[in-house]
Amino acid sequence: MKRIKVRINRKRWLRGTPDGSVLRNENGSMCCLGHVARACSIKASTLVDRLTPSEVPDAECKKSFFYRLISRTLHDADNSIACYDIMDLNDEEGIAQDKREKALTKKLSKLGFDVSFF
Repeated sequence: MKRIKVRINRKRWLRGTPDGSVLRNENGSMCCLGHVARACSIKASTLVDRLTPSEVPDAECKKSFFYRLISRTLHDADNSIACYDIMDLNDEEGIAQDKREKALTKKLSKLGFDVSFF
């Protein structure tokens, strides 16, 4: 499996919010999966105000490794169980940053993403 390098910028990382995060907001801040999407060459404009990876158009996902986060059926798309786990971990309140980073790194690594934070 080809591995993708993902660099998460802590200054632009949306996390630990009770209402959840968007892949990318109007100010350019992104949840961890927004950073993953950008590492997969998905256009920033495609991500704005989308809540989850399954909301990214098929044409964008199919030409990248972002599809690893999505379960597709013949008529529908949904986030994979691993993706839901990652979203929950990203948005969990009250977790220490180092613990969140280690857990996200481990979960994303299983999907072929090498994550680093700066």
